[in-house]
Amino acid sequence: MTRFQQTLKTERFFQTPRSINQRFANGIAIAVLQLRIARTEKNNVPDTGRRGITVNNIQPGPIDTDLNPAVGDWAVPQKANTALDRYGRVDEVAALVAFVASPESSYITGANLTVDGGVNA
Repeated sequence: MTRFQQTLKTERFFQTPRSINQRFANGIAIAVLQLRIARTEKNNVPDTGRRGITVNNIQPGPIDTDLNPAVGDWAVPQKANTALDRYGRVDEVAALVAFVASPESSYITGANLTVDGGVNA
């Protein structure tokens, strides 16, 4: 049994957008969760790559959604935190997801792809 298969049997994985997570007071737990997701993704690459499966992690920043609207008190500091001084749009994240899922990205694996308007720049 490969490491990937063992991991799937013993752990449950989930990811929520960073922009939603910022609403919670415990930022350390959120950072640890994000690191864990990124690390798990990296650990699975050798096992899945041999079988032609790519594994990538998309990390969105502040995206205008119903749960995290681009208007309101919470939006002001989030927009100020981006290099583009705006929220991202869902279609901008969807375009990256569509590309990563397409045959054109078949040589991209083990990547942490950030769509955050320059928050981490």
